[in-house]
Order: sequence, then structure tokens, then C-alpha cells
Amino acid sequence: AEKIQEQAEQLWSSYS
Repeated sequence: AEKIQEQAEQLWSSYS
């Protein structure tokens, strides 16, 4: 599960 880490970073970036 590495793709999730990258997707999570993008999600937090959009959450800001």
C-alpha cells in the first residue's frame, strides 16, 4: 500500500 500514501498527501493538500 504505497499508492495510498501519495494519494493521502494530495488529499491533505486539498483539505488545507
